[in-house]
Amino acid sequence: MLMERVINGRLLKVFFAAFISYYFADMAMRYQFKTFALFALAAFVILFFMKLEYAFYFILVARSLVDAYSGMGVGSISLPIMVGGLIALLFVSYFAVCQYNVFNLGVNRIYGAFLLLCVPAVFFTHKGLVYGAGFWFRLFTGFVVLNLTVLVVLSAGEGLYKKRMRLISWSVILALIPPYAAFIYNVVTGSYYVGAGYVRYSKFGGEMNLFSYYLLGALPFCLFFYSLAEKKARKVAWLIFFALYFYTIYINYTRNVWIGVFFLILTWTVLKRYFAVTYAIIGFVTLMFVLDPTVQDRLKDIFIILTGNKGFFELDPQLLSQRILIWQKNLRYFINDSTFIEKLLGNGFDIRDILGATRTGRRAIEHNNYLVLLMSTGILGVSFYMLYILKLFRESFSLLRKSSEGYFRNLAQVSIAFLVSYVIIGMGTHAIWKLTFQYFLSVFAGLVVAANIIEEKKRTDNGHAPREVDA
Repeated sequence: MLMERVINGRLLKVFFAAFISYYFADMAMRYQFKTFALFALAAFVILFFMKLEYAFYFILVARSLVDAYSGMGVGSISLPIMVGGLIALLFVSYFAVCQYNVFNLGVNRIYGAFLLLCVPAVFFTHKGLVYGAGFWFRLFTGFVVLNLTVLVVLSAGEGLYKKRMRLISWSVILALIPPYAAFIYNVVTGSYYVGAGYVRYSKFGGEMNLFSYYLLGALPFCLFFYSLAEKKARKVAWLIFFALYFYTIYINYTRNVWIGVFFLILTWTVLKRYFAVTYAIIGFVTLMFVLDPTVQDRLKDIFIILTGNKGFFELDPQLLSQRILIWQKNLRYFINDSTFIEKLLGNGFDIRDILGATRTGRRAIEHNNYLVLLMSTGILGVSFYMLYILKLFRESFSLLRKSSEGYFRNLAQVSIAFLVSYVIIGMGTHAIWKLTFQYFLSVFAGLVVAANIIEEKKRTDNGHAPREVDA
């Protein structure tokens, strides 16, 4: 049965993606960056001319390795920016051969307006246009990945879109192989470092928490596959997988990710309404949430803030690992030192460097998605980004409400839970600059948008009017 599926080509693309991921990890560990980069570029070019769809899977599977070599580049152009350029080229090529005009989508009108409003921040950046454009291009990459996902799914044709959705989802999950391999290697060899007072084995791409955000970003795709599993054996296998998955997150000591996992699972369980099957997951996550010593520290600080009778600027700056100090510093600057134009359009993408360091000597990184955008792109920028997130919620709820197909309803339920989790973790971290996590978020959003387009086409073919929002 398995051999028949392989011969029929149903598993060839998944095997291809897994092989590429393994080979990339092996090249990264054995050879110099230049050799690895040349191989990667050659592979992308071959896939690009062979089939654009394969090139997209390739980009997704190899995404985490871009973070591992983020410090590399040519001149002032970093590797993430160069890869962003390649995926932009892929988008243009796919758009040229696809029959669907994604620019008519309501979600793209909002995100397009957001990108336009972020342009002044590039010119307000004190380190120069190239530095500012690099940050703007990160935001633009989310737009490109979302729309590439939509185009890849829609170009599959009727009857094949589910297969494309599965392949895209597996590509995201396979992207975890390089950082997970590095994590296991560190555990086995005892290679660790101490961060925030705790032993950590998860340093990847120069950051101690990046691997945990990969795990959070890929979790919705795993939940989606679990939702689709019909046989009891597969569901049990997924439950065992989740236990190991959550334990990995637990021993990486990333508090904000644990909070994100908790609300993602909680929201998804409420939407699914089959609590008997998911009690084990909720219980496991809750137990780890309570037992994690780093989470306990965070809960104590939150309790102090909620029970105190002090104003925000009177709070102890050391609370929440000095986040209170960082937020106070940023908001004072925004209120007292930003001009009216800067309040509307932002202070530039290097404002955290202008504000200087915290008491421990670290840069005053905002540790808050909304504060990041407020300081960098102003009131207009953060407002339109929130409209974009609200639009994604609307797309998800629309799919859940209007689709009678279980496949799409499962997708919508996980999407809503993912967005709830993202909104909540955005209050305590600057996840918007964690590019691989943003890739995962944009891919899932793209799957939902594509599903809505497919559902709309079905309703139109049956004599119903198309959606007004995207007409």
